[in-house]
Amino acid sequence: MKLADQLHINLDMIDKEMLRIVRTDMSLPMLSSIAGNISRMILAGGKRLRPMMVMVGSRFGRMADPQKVLQMAAVTEFIHVASLIHDDVIDQADTRRGKPTLHVLTDIPTAIHTANYMMTRVAELLSKMEDDRHPYREEITGLLTSRLCLGEYQQMANRFNFDLSMDAYLSKTRNKTAVLMATCLEIGAKLGHATPEVTAKLAQFGDDLGMAFQIRDDVLDFTETSEALGKPAGSDLANGNITLPVMYALQDECLSKCVRQLHERSTPREIQNVVKLIRDSDILERADQLADQYLQNAMKIVGELTEFVAHKDLSVLIAYFGKRKM
Repeated sequence: MKLADQLHINLDMIDKEMLRIVRTDMSLPMLSSIAGNISRMILAGGKRLRPMMVMVGSRFGRMADPQKVLQMAAVTEFIHVASLIHDDVIDQADTRRGKPTLHVLTDIPTAIHTANYMMTRVAELLSKMEDDRHPYREEITGLLTSRLCLGEYQQMANRFNFDLSMDAYLSKTRNKTAVLMATCLEIGAKLGHATPEVTAKLAQFGDDLGMAFQIRDDVLDFTETSEALGKPAGSDLANGNITLPVMYALQDECLSKCVRQLHERSTPREIQNVVKLIRDSDILERADQLADQYLQNAMKIVGELTEFVAHKDLSVLIAYFGKRKM
């Protein structure tokens, strides 16, 4: 059974709301390339994990407005999709989920303009909210203007930086991935008028889940085939992105020498040689164990929220993320 079905969420409603956001912007002609690009990406589908987390978070309160929850769910996916467009340009990725990336279908300026429009549209929607006391505006605005951008910058600035500290790696991972998941659950909880204590627990749950998600994604780059990934295996390493498996490899005297020889002009053969060395070691198992620690932390939080029927939804999310093993 699909995750959305287990959570009793209609993904079509989220997609329709995203399309509505584009189509109701009077300043954007429907025949423009920007509108066409966004509509194409929405209709291409996706996991929609972040909007589902908004909806799950709202179930921990008793006063959620379904329409506001749906709109905010769509807004968070807008942010996520825009960040993916930026990531693909920075990483020079030709494919995502086995399909050509937007900058390949169009060009880099058009892709960047599309992503920037999506971010700007989110800010515009929030500014037009009729109630200036909306509890989630501060979190979303901060997310747009700082944390996600900082995460992208941290990754870009540390390409092939094999002296990156573990703290810096975890900070980059949190900013790029975990902070959005944490914010989605937090916003949902606030929309449902959950208590501050419950809201804080849901935010921490989202942070733990996001960290586990990204670490598992880092591992998959070494274990899955190019066909399964929808992009070349080892592409993170080829782009100089310092992921957890690379961090662990750098702690091994023999592997460290091989990793440190890589650079921007390394050949695919050189990259795949290092990928194989990491695969043949215990590094990926160690990385997976850290992901499990984050999931265990998330499970403890579920145990603290059993008074809510929706705690079962959190268990469903943990089970889903726990399947992302090598």
